[in-house]
Amino acid sequence: MKNFNLNLVLLSLTTPLAASQCLVSNPDVVEFEMKGECSYEKVLAKLRRLRNVERNQGATNCYRDIVQELGALLGLSNEDDMRDKIDSICDEAISHSRSDPDYAIKFESIPLTDSTPDQETVTRFLKEFYDGGTFFNEQVQQRAGGDPFNLARDARGIKQFYQGPASKKLVTWPTSGVDNFESCELNAAMCCWVQDRQADDDNGNCETPYPNANPDSSDVWTPDNCIDKDPADNTDVCYVDLSRSTSSNRVKSGGIIFDDKAGVREGDAHCHGFAWSNDEFDISRKYRGNNLFYVSMYDHLRQRGYVREVPGAPMCGCLEKMPTVSRSDCTEMDVSENFTLRYLPGRNTFEGKITSANVEFNACQGLNDNNNDLLAYHQRLVSEGKISDSTEAGVDEILVGDDNCGPSVREFLDKFDIKRA
Repeated sequence: MKNFNLNLVLLSLTTPLAASQCLVSNPDVVEFEMKGECSYEKVLAKLRRLRNVERNQGATNCYRDIVQELGALLGLSNEDDMRDKIDSICDEAISHSRSDPDYAIKFESIPLTDSTPDQETVTRFLKEFYDGGTFFNEQVQQRAGGDPFNLARDARGIKQFYQGPASKKLVTWPTSGVDNFESCELNAAMCCWVQDRQADDDNGNCETPYPNANPDSSDVWTPDNCIDKDPADNTDVCYVDLSRSTSSNRVKSGGIIFDDKAGVREGDAHCHGFAWSNDEFDISRKYRGNNLFYVSMYDHLRQRGYVREVPGAPMCGCLEKMPTVSRSDCTEMDVSENFTLRYLPGRNTFEGKITSANVEFNACQGLNDNNNDLLAYHQRLVSEGKISDSTEAGVDEILVGDDNCGPSVREFLDKFDIKRA
């Protein structure tokens, strides 16, 4: 009987000692980073690794298994409740990242000039740029006078922003002051360019810098001079419904038809866009500001020199504000986020934040292996339940498919009771 009591005494002494070596009793060490995603399984793996570190440093083994350990940290006993709590912590970290000044970079902070203008000036500049104006769209690369209007040099801030924040942090969506991107009811945006202003980049047919801003008889004119040159042609422009973008064209209603019957020749044009999920936590939606910057400013302006808008439409905007065209190229992103979670012992929870990301820009993988196509990518998101299928009719009115400009023009003119011969 005495031996039995002695065993009970020994057990009562050793059990608390082991418990004291659990992570819940050493909360200061419970902080870790996770790469790729924030999830219940990754939290368990990180806690297991932390406890192994403590054990290797001479701590007594903790008597709890790793799920019980997490439960002790969270003050929960049911594993489903633990999983829900971790999901909530991860969602809060993602949501907080959009307003975290260390991680979320305002679109309006892109260094477009060497000076640092005030916010109102930047917003006006961006609005004008996306309508097809500013020196980015209006200048043409020249040879004379010390190589003026060199886009690669003048837009070096865009390259630096691409190499830094656009590829490593979250770029916010433009403010409402740039109303080209307000609402976007079709969950897509697109740019369409009609000129190439940059020489020697193997894009479009602007090959040789223009000799002089004010040419005279001594200037050498060649077919390759960088003036009124076209981008690589990847679409047919059918028509512009002027009522779609009144803040850009200052016209209440009407249309511009681009086909032989209307007597307006549709020249070479290039369209490129992207789409995103309804889910605010989906990568395609969260990082759509990054995608807008990449498509409009880095890949097409800085790299290719594509500029100017289809007459009557903005250069870039929500899809429903843009001209009706046959098709558009498309970019999607692969994003790997890095999270930091720190335990808050007095509150039985973790504080989470995104500290950095790796953002890669790739051609869209569309529905039925139809790749690099905005319509096919939008259809894929609809098929995956990420976008409502009610948007498809609106998208089909903008992206009508090859050889379908004629029928789409007739449907547009029917709205005005105009019949074509």
